[in-house]
Amino acid sequence: MARFIGDSSRFSFKYESGTYANASGTEQWAGLVQTSSVKDEINKIKGRYVGGNTRNVERHIDGATDATASFSSWVQDWRMLGFALGSIVTTGSPYVHTLSEVNSDSSNGYTSGTDAPFVSFSVQDAKRFNSTGLNHLKTVNGCMVNTLAINWAMGEPVTMDVDTIGQSVTYGTGASWTPTPNTERPYLWADTVFNIPSGTPVRYVKSSSFKINQNMVGDHYCNGSKTIELPYPGNRDYDWTLTVDSNTDQAKAFYEQYYKGGSEFNAHIRCAKSATRALNIWLSGCEIPDMDDPTSFENAQEMNITIVPKTAKGEATDSIAVYGAW
Repeated sequence: MARFIGDSSRFSFKYESGTYANASGTEQWAGLVQTSSVKDEINKIKGRYVGGNTRNVERHIDGATDATASFSSWVQDWRMLGFALGSIVTTGSPYVHTLSEVNSDSSNGYTSGTDAPFVSFSVQDAKRFNSTGLNHLKTVNGCMVNTLAINWAMGEPVTMDVDTIGQSVTYGTGASWTPTPNTERPYLWADTVFNIPSGTPVRYVKSSSFKINQNMVGDHYCNGSKTIELPYPGNRDYDWTLTVDSNTDQAKAFYEQYYKGGSEFNAHIRCAKSATRALNIWLSGCEIPDMDDPTSFENAQEMNITIVPKTAKGEATDSIAVYGAW
């Protein structure tokens, strides 16, 4: 008997092309993954009924199945951000990927049908020992990004937390997927500048997190199956938080003009290793609904700022020719 050790584990994904929940093509590297998790929920129904002559559960009945996959990685590319926003258009060389919002009445070009506006993909979480039938492999089919968070913290690589909703889980013990590793260094905190409003860098940012929540819905219809048919997006929510050392240049504007005054503004996040390896996020219609700047007897005084934009758009530049299936 052998234990599964972390250095042998793998997490990767495949695009789905042609049909939803049908993976095709080669395995894709998902970044420098730190942790991953697959949940295959059976949603057991506790059976009780008249005439059982007991106060206890009489039967356990398998209910609807829910499949989810999540992972956290040090970021090397921004494909998942494109999957979360919905539209990816690539031009030029080095490749410039324009990442734009789509709504529920859109469709994507990789799978058939008009009711799948977001890119779908399959992921595999692999605990590996060898390829002779002793591996522990969970493959989640039909994944779409439900929530995504990009996180910055002083002295650390930029991380991306992705939660997906899928259709089903396939279990196996044979050979795992073998993605080709991306050898570029991950993006770092030091690559990033936050601008509020656009063109005005925020000084002394200690940490930040930009989140997208699709509020995906996975209904279990009366259709002869316990799995969801196809997830669809609910209302989209953005949330951007910053922890900043309070300073004489910006504390007044953040509190008086934006928080108390309610002024809308545009913002810009730039995370760039070089001119040809970069991410830009433009946020429009931003407001600050919550701001906390407590006073302490020691260290620099901090501001905790929550920003809610109306719209978001991204642009990623790198050496990846396509962010989609083809």
